[in-house]
Amino acid sequence: MDLNLAPQTLPTVDGNFEQYKGELIKLVDSYKDKPLTEETVAPVKSALRQMRTTLEKMESTAVSAYFDTPKKILKAKFAELYSIIAEGEGKVDAVIAEDTRKRNEATAERLTNYIKSKIAGMKLEPDVVDYVVLEKSYFNKTAKEIEVLNSIDQTLVQLEKNFVSYNRATKKIEKLAKELGPAFDVARFLYGLSKYEDCNDAIASLAEEEAERLITAVPEVAKKQQQVKQAAVSDVVIKTVSVDFTVIDKKKSKGSDDMVYIFTVPKEAKKNFADLIRELKEVGITSKKA
Repeated sequence: MDLNLAPQTLPTVDGNFEQYKGELIKLVDSYKDKPLTEETVAPVKSALRQMRTTLEKMESTAVSAYFDTPKKILKAKFAELYSIIAEGEGKVDAVIAEDTRKRNEATAERLTNYIKSKIAGMKLEPDVVDYVVLEKSYFNKTAKEIEVLNSIDQTLVQLEKNFVSYNRATKKIEKLAKELGPAFDVARFLYGLSKYEDCNDAIASLAEEEAERLITAVPEVAKKQQQVKQAAVSDVVIKTVSVDFTVIDKKKSKGSDDMVYIFTVPKEAKKNFADLIRELKEVGITSKKA
């Protein structure tokens, strides 16, 4: 039906507002009773938006034809009609919000279960699940499953590297504390470590720098360190490992496989380890630093 107005009647505005309001309430109520889902709500939302647009056009045309006092009355009447539409829009938005919440919860649970299954074969602890950020883009309807899982895999690989460096740094700092005694502030460096953040190697380096400073600046530390070195030299055991590798012709080779290992090499053995890497390279086995 159309909304009819009698223009410029003072001091009231005549028209069929009450009848129009009744029809509008009936129409909005018909949408309220429908069982809506996120999939079926679109046409309802569109219809409500069209009602609002129609009213806005009517209001714009009608208000321009009235003087100040009738304009205020007219705006109040239109505001009442808008509130009816807003009530319907509120239900539609609530349906969308609830369905979105349920979908997001299901997605989060599915991805969390995937993460738990992945870490079973990695050098990680169960609490790493809390450190994998489920990005907002993962919950988009258009998100591609393979891309989401690849992103999570990359995150887990980085967290694993950080965790390995955390364990390595912890052992290094505790060893320095044992060698240097109370002069070395072990708590300061252990406190700075983080299981899954990319800061552990840097903190371990700072701890080594502090150890070198103490050995130079604090006489009792230097004395203790010298005793440790002497004891280590007297107890040192040299073990020779010999493995024969056949030199492979690249043209006749069946190809190669990537094998990932992480070596923790004592400073005293770095030179010997470098010699080993060179010997491997000579027989066609290459390596790269992480």
